[in-house]
Amino acid sequence: MIGRNDPCSCGSGKKYKKCCGSKGTDLVGMIVNEELDRVLIGYFEQYPQGDDRKEMMRMMREWVNRLSDSWAKEHIEEAAGEFYLFIQNKRLWTIYLAEQLQQTKRESVASVLRKWDEPFMLLGEITDSKPGMIKVREIFGEKEYKVTRNEGMPIDPGTLMFGVVLRDPRETEEAIAPVSSMMFLAKWSKQTKKSLVELRESVVNQSTEQFILDHALDIYELFIKRSMASMNELVEEVLSESQLHALKALDRNLHELDQTANALEIMHKLAVAYFLNENQDNLLEKDFLAAAVKTGIDIGVVQGTGLELEDIIQKFGASTDGVRGYIDQLSSLYKEMMDSGDEPIASRVYEIGTDPRPSEKALWETSMTTAGVVQPERKPSVADGRAQLLAYEAYAAESEKERRVLAKNALEMGPNVPDALLLKAEVEGDPKKAAALYEKAIQQASKTFEPGENPWKNIPNRPFMRAAFAYGVHLFKQGEYAEAASIFTDLVKMSPTDNQGARYEAVASLIHVGRYNEAAEIMVRYEKGSQHDAAYLYLDWKLEYEATNGDSKNTEEMLQTAAKVNGHVMHLMTFKAKTIPYPRYQELQPGSEAEARYIWLLLNGGK
Repeated sequence: MIGRNDPCSCGSGKKYKKCCGSKGTDLVGMIVNEELDRVLIGYFEQYPQGDDRKEMMRMMREWVNRLSDSWAKEHIEEAAGEFYLFIQNKRLWTIYLAEQLQQTKRESVASVLRKWDEPFMLLGEITDSKPGMIKVREIFGEKEYKVTRNEGMPIDPGTLMFGVVLRDPRETEEAIAPVSSMMFLAKWSKQTKKSLVELRESVVNQSTEQFILDHALDIYELFIKRSMASMNELVEEVLSESQLHALKALDRNLHELDQTANALEIMHKLAVAYFLNENQDNLLEKDFLAAAVKTGIDIGVVQGTGLELEDIIQKFGASTDGVRGYIDQLSSLYKEMMDSGDEPIASRVYEIGTDPRPSEKALWETSMTTAGVVQPERKPSVADGRAQLLAYEAYAAESEKERRVLAKNALEMGPNVPDALLLKAEVEGDPKKAAALYEKAIQQASKTFEPGENPWKNIPNRPFMRAAFAYGVHLFKQGEYAEAASIFTDLVKMSPTDNQGARYEAVASLIHVGRYNEAAEIMVRYEKGSQHDAAYLYLDWKLEYEATNGDSKNTEEMLQTAAKVNGHVMHLMTFKAKTIPYPRYQELQPGSEAEARYIWLLLNGGK
């Protein structure tokens, strides 16, 4: 049921009445839609009454008491009201629908109303999507349905959905449409589906329809809690039995070695991250435990043991080769997590900017001096190697004057070294000449670039990725959003882990150029863990606002949610503050004014 002011289902981002609904050939369809909308609105306005209303209010209070810790009261009441009016007390809907069928004079409306007498609760899983449509299969059955997809609906296979639906014969016999408050769950959907199946199996001698009716509140509660759950809260469902056993053994051994709570937390997170990245079923527990302890000692987390590698291998009864293999992988992962701003430690401070992260210089030197790490053809000449070191020193310089001197020396030493070209481009006053320097840096860096599952981990790849990111920022500042979007989206596709944070620049660029569907796809991809990410929440609001011309009912709530995470952005928006230059390198504390200025830069398009 698409209202005239709803986003058009074709995916254009425009209102229905200004898109497909404006075509003369669909005039009758538009009238039918409006009449059906009036039928639904009339039902909510007239019902329930008397004792039925008292019963619904009692149910609403029960739902609010159960769900208010994690869900806004108005949303709880909306979901509870729909459940009562269409499912629990379906008699009211049947009476009202019969009245409407007698009054309507359009057969096209009546044919839909006759199908509407069978509302039901859909608990399903997205299996596929096509333009304007998503396919959904029942969790506890084999039936498949087609759901009209409005702007903002997720499309990723595996996403769960739950809510009241009506059949929609205007499309196909399998077509359905949500009444209003359909809930989607992309995060932890696999684990949530497992929990739903376990709950269903615990109830015997009951039809699926009756089970959902009796456990609707439980299902809503599960969806809401899972949408806010952290990795630690679900680790027992995410990891395999062998991984869980190894994780508990690691915790136990670290306790026996008298390690601090902070050391236990860091090593626990590192182990979980390793299991999720490697996903090994053939885990050699003794080798892994020995390697984890040695890695913890090497990185300075595990302290005061007095153990050498040989002692550790003997303690765990491990094999030397197996331990060394795990050490290499754990050490590499830890360095990557530290460099990318991922969370092996409790701090949530994250880094932005066009400059390399401070740790990169040491990683680069190690990769260039360690045999077998970098192929000979990818190693720079002596002159270019010195130029690269000068460039790193320029990036780390404490003053602008020192930065310029070192940058000039780097360019003289290696005129084709990408970072030397980037340092020159950043002070070039002519935008066209600066663009030429960025393009030359990308071209030179591409000669040693090697694609892979995570190219960021391959240290010689970073100048290429940095050059592309810096060029994208240059184009963004110039207002060339389409070109900037192409570069940033390519970086996100190239490195799905997005260690550079290019997803936010990509989404901002796509919004400013009006490519809302592409922006929404990126947002859905990085939805997990975003509930405390101010940049994500403000961009999500911006996307909803722009894609619906400000007419979406969700924008106000989305903006309030974002403001709770970082309220400084609201002040910058209110006073239309001047945007800052894009940072070269900056550590941002979530919720800080500095973070707000970065977000405002993205929202305002660098203007």
